[in-house]
Amino acid sequence: MTRLVTAGLLIPLFYWYVTRLPVVYFKLLVTALGGVGLAEFFFMTSLKGYLRSAAVLGGVVLLWFVSDRGSFSFHPVLALTAGLLLIRLFAPRNPEGAVRDVGVACSGLLYICGLLSYQVLLRSRGSEYIVLLYAVVWSCDGLALYAGRFFGRHKLYPAMSPNKTLEGAVGGLLGGVLAAGVVNYFFEISSYSVVMLLGAAASAVGQAGDLVESMLKRDAGVKDSSALFPGHGGVLDKIDAALFAGPVLYFGFRLFQV
Repeated sequence: MTRLVTAGLLIPLFYWYVTRLPVVYFKLLVTALGGVGLAEFFFMTSLKGYLRSAAVLGGVVLLWFVSDRGSFSFHPVLALTAGLLLIRLFAPRNPEGAVRDVGVACSGLLYICGLLSYQVLLRSRGSEYIVLLYAVVWSCDGLALYAGRFFGRHKLYPAMSPNKTLEGAVGGLLGGVLAAGVVNYFFEISSYSVVMLLGAAASAVGQAGDLVESMLKRDAGVKDSSALFPGHGGVLDKIDAALFAGPVLYFGFRLFQV
């Protein structure tokens, strides 16, 4: 019940925020989500001290840089990597664990900020593309949950997520395709064949993204990335699929010249 109540409050608010407010507000939202998501990631991976603070701040600046330019560039990523190496050199002044610390910091930046930046690029095309993205991944997540609960018989990948089933994955895929068709009915983004095909691809890749976060959480020994959203977990728990699905939609629409 808590899960449904939280979703019932957040989804209409998110829709209003994305479709009614100027694009700069979405940039602010993405930047904030990136900062919180990085903090959750570093908490799970036990990155501490000045390096964690610098990486979170650097990730926020990186996302705002991408938002302001409207394109992703590796130059600030490389500069940020060099900065993190220098910070680790002097604080703490201890070489043990340096590779692990810097590797975790850079992985978090690429995983969260790098993938999240494609949502800014999608939003630059129009708010309907963000509506499509989250309608697909959240419908996929919801249908996968209930299809698995009622029809699940065969485990999908128990080593990473023991509760996910093949039947749930199929149900989630169908849910994502259906959501893509509904969104296209209201927004007329492109032909139904293109939008529903990309919806299927985003659903499949999004489920892989969900498994990636499950892998990270099992390695960290935590159930959720945080308890920010009652019944849903943290920011990473809500955007894990969208992190991977966003680039699929972005490059998919470019491929079909939409």
